[in-house]
Amino acid sequence: MNINLIKKTFFIFLLCIISSIINVNATSVLTCIDYPTENGEVTNQLNIQGWVMSTTNTTVKGYVDNTEVNLDRAARPDVIKAVKGYGDSTTNPTPGFNKEVDITNLTYGNHTLKIEVLDTNNNVVQTT
Repeated sequence: MNINLIKKTFFIFLLCIISSIINVNATSVLTCIDYPTENGEVTNQLNIQGWVMSTTNTTVKGYVDNTEVNLDRAARPDVIKAVKGYGDSTTNPTPGFNKEVDITNLTYGNHTLKIEVLDTNNNVVQTT
């Protein structure tokens, strides 16, 4: 057997193994936080609102200062109609998310809101 053929076969086999391990994620995601606005001042209740459009089903998690907040999902036909190329009502039946969070126990000052979008395997595909 030709040694170059063995090398080429091994190389192709190795590429197949590597691509299986890497598992490149092809999910396209677009996220928008409508409220709160950046550097906005909030007292007592934090109103979190936004939306996520993606080419596959996703889960959205919210965090205030790294403490998870259970976000409610909501239909947003306006978003589905306006945002093209990131799925439709089949892959995004409820692209909206929202939650009223009691923040009276937080100290005065700056705090962080983080939104994570996860794919069906619970891999984080985007953080905002």
